[in-house]
Amino acid sequence: MKIGFDARWYFNGPVSGKLVVRNLFDRMITNSLHTIVPIFHVKDKNNVYKKFGNINCIFTKIRNPLLSNVFEIPFLKKSNELHIIIFQNFSPFFGSFKKINYIHDIIFEDRPEFFTKKEKLYFSPMKYLSRKADLVITISKNEKDRIIRKGYSKNVDYVYHGIDKSMKNIAKSVKNLPNEYILAVGRINIRKNISTLIKSMSLIKNKNMKLVIVGEDSWKKENINVDEKLKSRIVFLKNISNEELGYIYSNAKVFCFVSLDEGFGLPIVEAMSFGIPVICSNISVMPEVSGNAGILVDPYSENEIAEKIDLLLKDKLFYEQQQKLSIKKASEYSWKKSTEKIIKLCEQL
Repeated sequence: MKIGFDARWYFNGPVSGKLVVRNLFDRMITNSLHTIVPIFHVKDKNNVYKKFGNINCIFTKIRNPLLSNVFEIPFLKKSNELHIIIFQNFSPFFGSFKKINYIHDIIFEDRPEFFTKKEKLYFSPMKYLSRKADLVITISKNEKDRIIRKGYSKNVDYVYHGIDKSMKNIAKSVKNLPNEYILAVGRINIRKNISTLIKSMSLIKNKNMKLVIVGEDSWKKENINVDEKLKSRIVFLKNISNEELGYIYSNAKVFCFVSLDEGFGLPIVEAMSFGIPVICSNISVMPEVSGNAGILVDPYSENEIAEKIDLLLKDKLFYEQQQKLSIKKASEYSWKKSTEKIIKLCEQL
């Protein structure tokens, strides 16, 4: 079987999208049962040949993924020699091949207040195009249920994310990192609920404990106002490599992820893989991903967040128990499993 895979985010794409595409494609091309044909943009031709050699692939010319998927790829001769093509977010409504639409999330449907008008307009054709796909793949059961509920498709399955192994090549140090700290990782936008987490830091009993926030600014950036008394305890870090992120995870005392909505919540799994106790929201996908290893809290309550942080910091036995649960839960997630399931879904289709 010949499987086309939209890999245009491999070199240039959103941070989370690039991570997913790289980890899936690097494993898919080692599959010996089927031929994997990646789709790249022509501007990345030199990068493609430098990375993969003289690989059999498809190059597109249209930069906009939506327009390219709908109006370019179905007309390319090499596309129509494939049995299946896996698209990112937008599948075409015709073509001689089977169409799989890989939707990372449709949070904008339930929580439009977290997105700009431009983002919502760009994503709006996704529902119609998904109905034309033979299968929709998403990243969690919670997201699958949302996609079905919102009428995108009835034929939906989900494939969990894994953990990027490059984080285990831990950097030797990271500048401006305090000795003891609570950690939060994620883009700085209003959905991540960083302000509530910062407020909880003023309530914890250990006034020497600091909060490290790792993340880049996002379109719907959260305006974070830090109280003067707390400023010395809050550290923002940006432009962090995977190796540096591994170092930051490995030295954190507690990980907090109090997002208001997620498709998957990969930082939860990343933190658990380093044996860190995790405090996360009791809503959306967070209980599904964290399982029995997550300490669930009301993300709108800084008091409850502070209480759980205090409990972990003062109760050594409970802390060690949560460390073991984190490691056990993280072992359930791997990009190898993710890739194998996608290949299996292609075979079934």
